[in-house]
Formats: sequence, C-alpha cells, structure tokens
Amino acid sequence: DRGKETEYIAKLIKEEIIDDWENKDEPQHLKTIRDMFIRNKNNPVLLLETYRAILLNGKINGKKTWEHVELFLSGIVRKEGGELKVYNRIYETVFNLDWVEREIEKLRN
Repeated sequence: DRGKETEYIAKLIKEEIIDDWENKDEPQHLKTIRDMFIRNKNNPVLLLETYRAILLNGKINGKKTWEHVELFLSGIVRKEGGELKVYNRIYETVFNLDWVEREIEKLRN
C-alpha cells in the first residue's frame, strides 16, 4: 500500500534525521549548514533574513549577491528558473521559521 509506505518513510526520516538532529548528525552535514548561518563572517543576520524570506514566500528571485551565493553554495537552496528555493523538505523542517527567528534573536543580543 503506497499510503503506508509514504507514512513509514516520513516517520523514519523524522525519527532518524530530524528529531534530535544535532546529536545524530554523523558525518556532519546539518551542523555544517547551521554553522554556515551562525558563524558567517560577512553578516549572519542578513543571511538568516534572506533565508527567512525564502521560507515565507516559497522562493525569491536569485541574484548574484553574496548572501544568495552563500545559500546556494551551502546546498540549503537550489536554483530553479532564476529563483532560489529551499533544496528539500528535510532542510525546510530542520531549519524552519522558528529556528531562524531564534538564531536571529541570539545574534542580535
């Protein structure tokens, strides 16, 4: 049954990748993306705000600004028809709007 397979895979991804990802991320992948945001030498708040715009709108027009290039090179977003979109639902779930808002708040304090 295709519905049960989809449900099983979604549950497996949530349990094995998304839940408690910071302790399960071996080899480091999600932590590398996290660090790209919060340890960015240019302007981590602007980078997070740009990513937040993608989350809120589903996409943004891709430009050759440093923050767009950084997001693309990190792998968290992909280019599609000149627009930037979150690369996959795992990234969108781990690095969701709540996470972005918390990180912006931490950086501003």
